[in-house]
Amino acid sequence: MANKVKFGLEKVHVAFRGATDGTTGWETPQKIDGAVNFSASAEGDETEFYADNIKYFRHQSNNGYTGDLELAKIPDEIAADMLGMTIDNNGMLVENVNDDPKEFALLAQMQGDERNRRFVYYRCEAGRPDDEAATTESSIDPQTDTIPLTMMPLQDEAEGTVRAVIEKTDSNATTYDDFFDSVTLPNTSQEG
Repeated sequence: MANKVKFGLEKVHVAFRGATDGTTGWETPQKIDGAVNFSASAEGDETEFYADNIKYFRHQSNNGYTGDLELAKIPDEIAADMLGMTIDNNGMLVENVNDDPKEFALLAQMQGDERNRRFVYYRCEAGRPDDEAATTESSIDPQTDTIPLTMMPLQDEAEGTVRAVIEKTDSNATTYDDFFDSVTLPNTSQEG
């Protein structure tokens, strides 16, 4: 059966580009606890050309997505890699004007009423999150970290691929079950 609704963001992982083991272009995915919200807005333009008094030609460009990932707290080790920051000998997370963000794949799961759906955005770059703090009043109101994201098309392995989504079936159970072990590119091979 197909899902009627989706809910429940969980199992957020990031896999940084630049694996050294020679297997993929990404390191092993790292789990980030405390997922609150994820949003992605499509980026691209539509070109229309009119001839013979009608819309004669239409082209849509896919430039990926922009969005936000809201977490209870970004772990310092992840922030350091994601934003190009450093952790000094005192354990301080240090931001510098010359920090160079590192590209990563974003993997997560969205629950559904029938099946859970897992997704990956292959080429992400994070912007600096806003920094907020508030005084404690009669009750504690946790503050969250929201990371602005740019999700771009791949340029090398599976050129043009932006994201992939998978729901478990009998034929893809292994790929689905191993989804968070490594970044899997689309399998587009055709068997004769």
